[in-house]
Amino acid sequence: MKPISADSHMVAGRDVFTGLADRFGDEAPCRIDRLGVRYVNRLDVPYFDEYSLDDYFTNTPKLFMKSKSGVEHFLTRLVLKLNHTQDINAVVIQTIDKPTDNILPLILDIDVSAQLTQEDQADIWSLLDRLREYKNDIFFHTMTPRSLDLCE
Repeated sequence: MKPISADSHMVAGRDVFTGLADRFGDEAPCRIDRLGVRYVNRLDVPYFDEYSLDDYFTNTPKLFMKSKSGVEHFLTRLVLKLNHTQDINAVVIQTIDKPTDNILPLILDIDVSAQLTQEDQADIWSLLDRLREYKNDIFFHTMTPRSLDLCE
């Protein structure tokens, strides 16, 4: 997995957002209804004659691939309620991209979002940090030690 610095995007996003009022004056959006973070991770797994998705993800369909001609595609989608009081949810998608002769690309797509109330508007940056913490928690509880080794 090729790491991308999310922090650089966060700083740029914060600058853009805080500059909206200066740019648009009275035409600037007056509130935010939904705030979210989404990370799509691709893990290139060495493609052997036999492999198990359980070697790389902790919550997979319980299938053991006995040959490369086994499963052509799979898709799992989990929708999780993470915080009832703030209406924070996550959608976690696991799938595979088209394999090559040597690589099985596993995809882990994590989308964590919150529906905002008027009270949340003043504190969106700390809420955004909390959403990223939820995302990290899901990521590290979904990946196995073997898959984390591939990330280094």
